[in-house]
Amino acid sequence: MHRTRTAAFALTVACLFVSFVYAEEPKKFKDNKPEVVAAAADGSLILPASKCEVYGKTLEYMPEDRALGWWNSADDHAVWKISGVKPGKYELWFEWSCAPESADNTFVLVAGETQLKGKVPSTGSWQTHKKAAFGTIELTAGTSQLDLRSEGKIKEALGDFRELKLVPVK
Repeated sequence: MHRTRTAAFALTVACLFVSFVYAEEPKKFKDNKPEVVAAAADGSLILPASKCEVYGKTLEYMPEDRALGWWNSADDHAVWKISGVKPGKYELWFEWSCAPESADNTFVLVAGETQLKGKVPSTGSWQTHKKAAFGTIELTAGTSQLDLRSEGKIKEALGDFRELKLVPVK
């Protein structure tokens, strides 16, 4: 029995070491300065693209548009670190653009154990940005980050995202 525990411990340590050594580092872009975003006095969270960590093969922060773009790979994702979250339901708003040929890809917003999925509709062109609500997600007091990604393979591009906003549901 001691030998089994020792082997299990050694395997756990090895896995943690490999995870640490090969952990993906966020990409770096001009005017993209990841930082913790604190909830406002009303509990809302405003998450600009300029404050997230950017990961993946193709995703970039585009400073000229203040948006995440070139979201063409299923491994692309953006992570916002957050603080001061009050537990409860929040309505998710995007400021985004999406050309017709890229419409209807599925996004997933992951917050701890919960997630919200939805389709990214066309705004008419990549230059036309809109703001709209995309559903509600439950956040807990311990929520410390939000991860936006695609669900599976992307047709053309997921969209260009300037801002996410989470508003407490009263």
